[in-house]
Amino acid sequence: MPRKITAIIASFVLVVALVFIWRTIRPSPPAIHQAPRIGAGEVLAEETVKAVRNQGRVVVVTVGEPTQKRAPADARLDAFRKELRKHSSISHSATEFVWPDARVNEALPGCSSGAFGELLQRHANATALVFLIGLPSWESVSAIIPQGRSPKFIVMDTPLDALKKSHYRGYFASGLLSALIVPRRENSSDHVTNPKTPREWFHNEYQIFTRENYESLPE
Repeated sequence: MPRKITAIIASFVLVVALVFIWRTIRPSPPAIHQAPRIGAGEVLAEETVKAVRNQGRVVVVTVGEPTQKRAPADARLDAFRKELRKHSSISHSATEFVWPDARVNEALPGCSSGAFGELLQRHANATALVFLIGLPSWESVSAIIPQGRSPKFIVMDTPLDALKKSHYRGYFASGLLSALIVPRRENSSDHVTNPKTPREWFHNEYQIFTRENYESLPE
């Protein structure tokens, strides 16, 4: 074999070996701790199952450009889908994308009333809408919600410090909002020390409000 070809092959092998060694010994990038978000997805699914009484069509609404075709990687959504697949009588029929725009949403960061109305029209036959984004104010949408046949809502919203009871009172009082999941403001009295499972992480970092306890939301 000519020396030139031998040298090229040797150089190639050396480069491959060096790349392998570098990838082996380099420090790993810090992993994003996903356990609380996985737990949140599992609980979202459980609350959805309760809301639809283990039967029906579910639509997920998350943040994104309305024209995009696929949801970006989201541990909550992945865990939600995995958990929901355990219930054969419930189908995840669609994922919708809403881009928050405070300029058209009364200075609020969540779903605008216009986008909310379009979702209700497009999915009039859905059993539940699961929002990974906050809802618009009740006053701005109550008149456009069909009476007697609206889907149930399950919502995961922004940090609790930004929430007010008045924002969700109408949704809860109407019976349309089945569950609201938000980050905790402080540790609970039964805080899990050294949490290991996604559910334990969820318990420490999030809390659930329902029609039974929403009055404890801040004014």
